[in-house]
Amino acid sequence: MTAVERTTIEPLGADESRALLMTAEIGRLAFIDEHGPTVEPFAFALEGPHIVIAVGARTGARAAVGQAVAFEVDEIDLVHRTGWSVVAAGTLHRAGAGTVARPEPWPDGDDRLLLLLAVERWSGRRLRREARRAEPTAGR
Repeated sequence: MTAVERTTIEPLGADESRALLMTAEIGRLAFIDEHGPTVEPFAFALEGPHIVIAVGARTGARAAVGQAVAFEVDEIDLVHRTGWSVVAAGTLHRAGAGTVARPEPWPDGDDRLLLLLAVERWSGRRLRREARRAEPTAGR
């Protein structure tokens, strides 16, 4: 028998999803702007149960305050077909004066505004490669 590799998908719980998100510095915010659904990359940091997102002046994300949004971070190895993806969903707010986390905006820019994602739901998936023994084909 020979080995055959295949990619499997493993769902992640909220704690593991949050832990993986903490290993990254840039994520993608999905929101609705005046043109419809959009996704933009931003620097972020975790503060308690919230995600603090640094946005610059030229983003539609400022208009997304009060909206239900999603924030996604991933690490994918295309060669080995492994990795993970985490999504945090909740409502976007302006960060208050008491917010301690201060991620630098990415890309760099002036007129930084800190937004706070009050996470209501965590989800994630891990992609793994696993080797399985292939069954012999009949007639060989």
